[in-house]
Amino acid sequence: MKKMLIYAIYSLLIFGVNYVDASPLRIKSNNLDVELLLVDYEGRKVGYDHINKKEIKETEDILGGYGRDASDNTGIWYNEVSYMNPKSGLYMLSVYAVKDTQYNVGIVGSNEIMEHVKIGINGMLQKGEVQQFKILYSLEANEKTTATKVLDLNVYEREAKAIFNNENSEINKIMKEVFGNIKKAKKVVKKDSAKAKEYIKTIAEVTETARKEFLASSGKPMDLSLDYKYDRVNTWEWYRDNVLKYDILILDAQELVKQIK
Repeated sequence: MKKMLIYAIYSLLIFGVNYVDASPLRIKSNNLDVELLLVDYEGRKVGYDHINKKEIKETEDILGGYGRDASDNTGIWYNEVSYMNPKSGLYMLSVYAVKDTQYNVGIVGSNEIMEHVKIGINGMLQKGEVQQFKILYSLEANEKTTATKVLDLNVYEREAKAIFNNENSEINKIMKEVFGNIKKAKKVVKKDSAKAKEYIKTIAEVTETARKEFLASSGKPMDLSLDYKYDRVNTWEWYRDNVLKYDILILDAQELVKQIK
C-alpha cells in the first residue's frame, strides 16, 4: 500500500495528470539534477555517459535517443531516454547526480497488448554519485516489468549519508541509530547474513516509527492519500520535502534485506 501511495504522489510530477505514453520505453527524470544512461540487453548504451561527460547512442539500430524537454503540466524541465521497439530482457539504468539531489525517475513501457506499465523509482544522491537499477522489461501480457535498485551495505550507507546531509532535518534524530546498525551489519554480513539482515530490518522499524511521529507532530493525516485526492500539487511538494526521505530509507532497507546473500 505504501509503495502505491508513494508512486501515486510523485507520478503527478513525473508523468502529469493525463499522461499517455507514445513510445514503447521511456525513462524520464523529474528535473535536470540527474542524468540517465540506459544499457540494453546487448550492452548498447543510450543516454549520458558520466565517465566521458557526453551524450551517447552507440548504435543507429536503437531508435530514439536522449534529450531534454519541459512538462506540459508543470513546466519543469527533465531528462529523458527514449528507446523504441525494445525487446524483452534485462536493461541497466544508471542515475548520475549532477548535484546533491533527491531524485524521482519514471519508467513507462507497453506490453504486447498495449497495456501501459508505469514504474516510479526514487532515492537520494550527492554530487557525482551513481545509482544502478535493473529493469527487467517484458512484452508478455502475463509477465510484469520490474525495476530494482541495486543495493549492498555500502550503497545503502552512501544513500543514508545523502539523506542525513541536511543538519536541520527532523529525520536526523535517528541518524545515530541508522548508522550504528549499518556498521553492525557490515561487521557480520560475511559470516552471518541473517544477523546482518536483522540490523537492517531494525533500521526500517526505527524509521517507520520516526515517520509516524513526524506526521503526528505535523498535524497531517497518516494516510496522505486523503490530502492528495483534493490537493495533488501541494500535497506532493510537502510529501517530497518532508516525508519521502523516510520512505526511501524504509523501502531501500526492505529491498536490501532481499539482496543480502
